[in-house]
Amino acid sequence: MNRMTRARRALTLTVVLLLCFVIAAEAESWICPNCGAQSSGDFNFCPTCGEPKPQAARGWICGKCGYECEDSFNFCPNCAAPRPTGSAGVKRVRLCDLDPYTYTKYGLACWSDVSDVRGNDYEWTFTACTDVASNTYDIGGKYTTLSGIVGVCYNSRSKSYKGAVRIYGDGLMLFEAKGITSDIKSYPIEVDISGVTDLKVEICGGPSFTQYMNVMLAEVWLR
Repeated sequence: MNRMTRARRALTLTVVLLLCFVIAAEAESWICPNCGAQSSGDFNFCPTCGEPKPQAARGWICGKCGYECEDSFNFCPNCAAPRPTGSAGVKRVRLCDLDPYTYTKYGLACWSDVSDVRGNDYEWTFTACTDVASNTYDIGGKYTTLSGIVGVCYNSRSKSYKGAVRIYGDGLMLFEAKGITSDIKSYPIEVDISGVTDLKVEICGGPSFTQYMNVMLAEVWLR
């Protein structure tokens, strides 16, 4: 093999490697779902508008309780609801990952690893550390459904007060669970928040600052 042939082969290999690099870079790039800008695969947020990088959908989301199910499941293992026809996963966010732009009193506290009065465990839970408190979020009309689980924390199982959970969208009440007592059996809720910009979540635990129980709203998802 002469020197010219070796040089040509080396050049060909270099060109092939460069093409592979370019193709791989293009494959890793992503299009921002908010503004349409193309971003590098190394970016986790859009450099134009700050929108988070879309995550690949895996499995499907239960429309009744919000549980994230594996793709092979035909029924939700959390509440036994059947898989929606054609469901292949829905983009969703945890409300606890968003920052409220305003709140009343001390705002709602978000705790991890909380149990309800019947001993069921939840990964994270909103409660009011006073008689009534709320958080308000600017969600910009991006979501259609809020799901969560209403209950009472285990440490309030002997309290005799009554509480409530209320969801507001742009100042209008969209959902209310009232008369919540400490013997409640936790239950899932789903609220239509289509087109809502200002989402307010309010939890009431009792009649006063010193007389209240820890009403909980657990596993709150927006999708």
